[in-house]
Amino acid sequence: MDSVVHHNLGLLSDEDALSLLVKSAMGKHNFDDHPLFSLAQDIIKKCKGLPLALLAIGRVLKRKGNDEWDKLLKSEIWSSDDGEGDILPVLKLSYYDLPLHKSKRLFPKDYWFDKNELVLLWMAEGFISESKDTKTMESLGRQYFKDLVSRSFFQHSTENKSVYVMHDLMHDLAISVAGKFFFMLDKNMNVNGRNENFDEIRHFSFLAQPGEEFIIFKELRKSKRLRTFLPVSVYWWSRFIRSDPGLVKLLPRLQLLRVLSLNQCSIRKVPQSIGGLKHLRYLNFSKTDIEEVPEQVEKVFIKQANGFKISDLEGLVNLEGHLSIYGLEKVADSQQARDANLEGKKGLVSLDMEWGDIFDDSRNKQIEYEVIEGLRPHSKLNKLKILNYGGMEFPSCFANPSFDKLTELRIKGCKNCTHFHGIAFPLLEYLEVSDMKCLEKWSNCDGDQTTRSFLRLREIRIENCLKLAEVSIGAVEILKIKNCYELKEVNVGSSNTKCVLRDVNLVGCSSLESYNCPNTVERLEISFCKSMTSLTLSLPSSLKVLTIWCCENLKSIPDELPSSLEVLEIVSCKNLKSFPHEYLQSLISLKEMKIIYCPRMDDTFPSGLWPPNLRKLEIGELKKPMSEWGLQNTPLQWKEMKIQE
Repeated sequence: MDSVVHHNLGLLSDEDALSLLVKSAMGKHNFDDHPLFSLAQDIIKKCKGLPLALLAIGRVLKRKGNDEWDKLLKSEIWSSDDGEGDILPVLKLSYYDLPLHKSKRLFPKDYWFDKNELVLLWMAEGFISESKDTKTMESLGRQYFKDLVSRSFFQHSTENKSVYVMHDLMHDLAISVAGKFFFMLDKNMNVNGRNENFDEIRHFSFLAQPGEEFIIFKELRKSKRLRTFLPVSVYWWSRFIRSDPGLVKLLPRLQLLRVLSLNQCSIRKVPQSIGGLKHLRYLNFSKTDIEEVPEQVEKVFIKQANGFKISDLEGLVNLEGHLSIYGLEKVADSQQARDANLEGKKGLVSLDMEWGDIFDDSRNKQIEYEVIEGLRPHSKLNKLKILNYGGMEFPSCFANPSFDKLTELRIKGCKNCTHFHGIAFPLLEYLEVSDMKCLEKWSNCDGDQTTRSFLRLREIRIENCLKLAEVSIGAVEILKIKNCYELKEVNVGSSNTKCVLRDVNLVGCSSLESYNCPNTVERLEISFCKSMTSLTLSLPSSLKVLTIWCCENLKSIPDELPSSLEVLEIVSCKNLKSFPHEYLQSLISLKEMKIIYCPRMDDTFPSGLWPPNLRKLEIGELKKPMSEWGLQNTPLQWKEMKIQE
């Protein structure tokens, strides 16, 4: 497990303080001959050697002209005496210079911020204005967030790199300068140590502690100008309001509400009054027990699907993030698909295209191919999912190497496609193919060009491809194949990539008779492969985990097992006759071993030859019961042993 080492920084010397200020403000190392040298010296004196203060003020100055350095030095904030210590006046200068600084006062310490979610809140509150250029509000919001990160306001969480946290001092500052329009409520209804005048509050959040409930809505009825209602928690398991009738009575009074979140609230019904909130721009029902949205609410927030054409997407020029398109089997005119202009929607990151799962005479293979051609996305898409497509071949864009940002591709239920080659996504990392009933061969090793098509592929999953007989692929790190009943051959090559095969999982491949394991594999799991009679002649020296389950015709395993092996499981292999028990003592890395339900295994495990570092053993249901093995020396280090006669 990774550990985090904390270093407590002391006060910096004047020389080091100047170096840090100059580096953060101007990206330089030497400042001696600069005309602002004397001003910089005065600024570092005011920062008193505090590293965070120097870094924060430097990043403010980075965006200022030379004449503004003097103006900042003479700011009255330096002399403010609010009892908050030396660093807060400096941080205030940085804070007030931040974009969207008002919106951070609603969240508790250690709160995990999702960048995209925060941008949506900013948009709903009207904190982001329309850009004069072609930037969408989402793009502008992400730029603001990036600016906040660069100024150390947000930083990546050490626990989860996909989210951000606010520096404690910045949070303290946000609370200290919060005006009367912002209020974050805890269980004491007095989070800032003062009573609030609720009729003046515009933005309200409340913090739940695990297992505690809040009865807060009576006071909020006074807040007729409230724009934000936001439950927040630093615990993902926290649940809020339990169908409190006070919520139902409260909402009709909040006619100016723009942001309403019921996230993580234990409520089952949506209050009907939400349909009357005309100014609402953000509504969050996630992680609730709500099963149905009332019609009154749907009419306000959801465009009716009746009569919706795929070409109606053409006007959504600023569409960003994730887009799912369902019911594509109903599109009879491929021109409508082209009119949707997905290629022009540069903000799309993830795209799902789904046809119905009923393949009857109403489905036209050629029309569906023309539709998927017309729905060609822009070339910088990150994730693509295709479900139940009825054409016989994939769109031409699959062979276009300009799709150089696609990292994840999922294809499911495309029952008429017979081959899977010629796909060229150079940065693809994850590929999943399932329920392709006509797929007979998978190869990306037909030549140098196709071998180079996947340069970063880490994982391939193939499931329920009933006619697939051969898999030949280039370099990949993880290979998982499940329920491909006709599969007879699996070949994994190598290429000039850094990926090497480390993890192989073969399940339910009932026609696979043998498997030659490449010498880089660390984990090999084979189960329910009823035709398999043997493994490779020699297992790789890198192998750490070997699991064989329910391979009823397996007759032998290699005579010599690698000393790198840490886990060994052989279960329900009813025709396996022998096991190389004479090599057990050489398995110096083996920690866990399970050999059970192999009724034809006739070997006797001699005493004193168990693996020296074995900790867990489960053995039994073999041809010869353990009582006939002779005296066994049970090592003292064993923590668990289970014997089945």
